[in-house]
Amino acid sequence: MVVFEKVKKFVIAYIANNFKLSNKLTRVENNLNKKLQNLEKTLHKRITEQEKVLNERFIKSQKQLDLILTKSVENEVLSLRNLIIPNGNKPIIKNHFLLFNYDKHFPKFGHLNLGDYIQTFAVKNALSTLFPNATYAFHDRDSFSSFGGGGG
Repeated sequence: MVVFEKVKKFVIAYIANNFKLSNKLTRVENNLNKKLQNLEKTLHKRITEQEKVLNERFIKSQKQLDLILTKSVENEVLSLRNLIIPNGNKPIIKNHFLLFNYDKHFPKFGHLNLGDYIQTFAVKNALSTLFPNATYAFHDRDSFSSFGGGGG
């Protein structure tokens, strides 16, 4: 029985030590979980703040780009208007027509639109037939590329 008592004391001491260790590990785990939750909250807050800053910068850049594009379109339209009517007080010339110029054409959209090129010649021939004394002014078609993707 003495051996049993000695083993019993050893087992009880072993269980007590493991229980203390288990409690300590649980406290450490809980502490680490709290720190991890706080870190996740802090990171989420910082990420949210950065997203807000980036979104504001993107909106500001988009507005600036829209303003630049609007000015560019306005300049192109004014350029066309000044080509047609260089002087607002000058009378419109009878039988004077504006056609697109295809002397240069950059394939912005990955292809050449020969249909527009041929159509300009066809219109000029038709106008020359209908109005033998017709005169022509030409405007660069590619200056309208900012208005959209074009026909095609």
